[in-house]
Amino acid sequence: MKTDCIIIGAGFAGLACARSLEAAGRSVTLLEARDRVGGRSDSDTLGSRRVDVGGQWVGATHERLIELLDRAGLATHPQFDAGRAVLHLSGRRSEYAGLIPRISPLALVDMQQALWRISRLTAKARSAGDDPRGLARLDEQTLATWLRRNTVSRQTRDVFAIAARGVLGVEPAQVSLRTFVEYCARNGSLESLIATTGGAQDRVVDGSMHRLAEWLAGQLAASPILNAPVTRVVQHDTGVEVFADGRCWSAERVVITVPVGLRGKIDFEPGLPGPMAQASQRLPAGSIIKCHVAYDRPFWREAGLSGEALSASLPFSPVFDHSDPAGNHYSLVGFVAGDAALEYSARPAAVRRQAVIDSLVTFFGNEAATPTAYLEKDWLTDPWSVGCYVGVAAAGYYSRTRPYIARPVGRLHWAGTETAEFGLGYIEGAIRSGERAAREIAEQ
Repeated sequence: MKTDCIIIGAGFAGLACARSLEAAGRSVTLLEARDRVGGRSDSDTLGSRRVDVGGQWVGATHERLIELLDRAGLATHPQFDAGRAVLHLSGRRSEYAGLIPRISPLALVDMQQALWRISRLTAKARSAGDDPRGLARLDEQTLATWLRRNTVSRQTRDVFAIAARGVLGVEPAQVSLRTFVEYCARNGSLESLIATTGGAQDRVVDGSMHRLAEWLAGQLAASPILNAPVTRVVQHDTGVEVFADGRCWSAERVVITVPVGLRGKIDFEPGLPGPMAQASQRLPAGSIIKCHVAYDRPFWREAGLSGEALSASLPFSPVFDHSDPAGNHYSLVGFVAGDAALEYSARPAAVRRQAVIDSLVTFFGNEAATPTAYLEKDWLTDPWSVGCYVGVAAAGYYSRTRPYIARPVGRLHWAGTETAEFGLGYIEGAIRSGERAAREIAEQ
């Protein structure tokens, strides 16, 4: 079965790449291991409502995603954030307004200084390119090490731990400082990453983000081939052969969009260059379990709260309001992230559910103890993701892996949110990476 280009993976990167190549007059075969399109975007039913159990937010600067949503005719609504947020820190619950939580005066000054230093490093990473001089030392230390050297308050370190789990799904000791600041740089800033209005969680798609993936698949000339996990890719002087599910396809070019950490599941002949082969071992995904909890009324709003809640010690954090804008459904959505996700993924589902509800009771009171529906997606157990949201490099490995993860190897090209220059870790980055891979093929 011959085609101009084979794309491995029908997530947003693969769908965007296929769309661009078909628009340029190329024939495309899109292979997907799952029984659905969307990759790390997926949906399920909470009560009678369809909700996202994967990627869901539209950032204020996610221009390509916004454009595709407009073309698909999919409406969005602002992420609800009216009212005070809740912070659980050092065993104490407090409420606050704005972006910075209410902490002690000493911790507040310490926090502002740490944010200023991270902002300077982020600006340096943003302007220095892919392998800048002067940033190598940042790769020699973890975020936790940097925090110990540059902060004096335990509360400051706890708030940064909340941020690391929230935006990367890892603990501060599991991510290099350079990975952290590069992630901030490729999404604007740390403040943008954690913000709702005007930030990376600015809007939500009515009826779920996954509808966009389905719309993109429906626009293609050839439907994606599902349940076709690729096991082998063989390059020749005149083309590439791809083997999946007992079948073989041949093409002039191949685009691989699977998460970097899963590239090792494919047997490449000839083998990939050493640095690229190692990248698949050095960029494991973060640890995430996404949970939705429905209620018969928005009691948190009635108390003047936004539904946003953060904790350094409770397993369910961060949390956001995910109620229907029409007022027909009320729910909270959030994440068990980092070490808590690893711990609770190994526990029975009932224990996990109770831990989530207990966290919500601490945040919002006893009314949170009796939800009407509960839904979760453990991305650690998904064989084609093995975590979310993005591959994360530990100390010493960002500089060794980042320059190679998107570099073409002969007739092989690479896409996926990990390879994005902007929108890294988000659907925006996946879309941009797929379009970039399509341009590479067009140029050659």
